[in-house]
Amino acid sequence: MKRIFWLMLMLVFVGCGGASNQSTDNGDVTTANTSAEEPIAPPVENEVGIVFDYLKVFPYTIGTFEDVPNNVIEQLNKQEKFGYNTWRIPTQEELSLLAANGYAIDDNYMCSERPRGVVLLVTDDADATAVTERREQEAAAVAAAAEKARIEKSIADGLGRDGVYEVGYYYNRDGKQGVVFEVKNGGRSGKIISLDETYDSWDDAKSWCRGHGDGWYLPSMDELLVVSSNQSLVNKTLTDKGEKLNSKWYGNSYWTSTAKNEFYAWFVYMPDGVTAYGNKLDDYYVRAVSDF
Repeated sequence: MKRIFWLMLMLVFVGCGGASNQSTDNGDVTTANTSAEEPIAPPVENEVGIVFDYLKVFPYTIGTFEDVPNNVIEQLNKQEKFGYNTWRIPTQEELSLLAANGYAIDDNYMCSERPRGVVLLVTDDADATAVTERREQEAAAVAAAAEKARIEKSIADGLGRDGVYEVGYYYNRDGKQGVVFEVKNGGRSGKIISLDETYDSWDDAKSWCRGHGDGWYLPSMDELLVVSSNQSLVNKTLTDKGEKLNSKWYGNSYWTSTAKNEFYAWFVYMPDGVTAYGNKLDDYYVRAVSDF
C-alpha cells in the first residue's frame, strides 16, 4: 500500500502548460500533456477506481484545462470509456474524498466549483449507467425480439406456440391444414375447420368431407355452432389462408351431419348461429372438420 501511495504521489503533478486533444485511428479521444509528468494512477492501472462503493474514478487524468473540457468529456462518454457514459467533473467534496482515499489530489485539480486545472473525471451510482448493464439490457431486448419473432413464425407456419394452439390459429401438421375453432387440454388438442368449402347436397357433403383424408368429417350441429360463435377469429385466419365463412352475398347456411329424419337434416345459418332443417337433396355450403 505504501508503494502504491508513493507512486500516486509521484505522478500527481501535471504540467500547467495546457493539454492538446488527439484522436487515434479508431476514434478514441486521447490527451497529451505539455508537462513531463505522467497522469495520476489509480490503485489498479487502467481500471476504474471505486471510492466508498459508489464513486467511480477515471483511471487517469485527461489533461490540464483553463475551462471545463466539455467536448473531451462528451467524446469519452460517447466512447463509453471504461464501461461508463456519464463521466463528469468532480465536486470539491468528491476531490476531498479522493484525497482521503489515497489519491494525490491538490488545489491544482479541477472541480465543479473551480473549473480550471488538472482534470480527473468521476461518475457515481446515482447517475452512471454501466455499459455492461446496458449491453445486458440490449442483449435481453434482442433475445426477446428474436423469441417473439420465432413464436410468430411458428404460429404463422401452423405449428402453434410451441405446440400450443388458440382459437383462430392456423394448423399445419402431418399434411393436415385448417383453422382451430375449439381447443382442449390447454391448447394441445382440439378441432379444426377446413380452409376450403363447397356447395352440395347432404350426402355429397359427407363424401366431400371424407375426401379431405383421414379424420375429416361433416361437422355436427353442435360443432358448427361453436364455429359460428368463434367465426370472427376463424375468419381472420381464413382471410389469409383460405376462403372466409359467410363470404357469399346470399345463403351462408352450412350443412351439419345431424339428421332430423330420413329426408331432412339440420343446417346452421353461420352469421348468427340460427339452426333450421332442410331437405337432404337441397344444396347448402359445406365445411369439413377434424380433430387434432
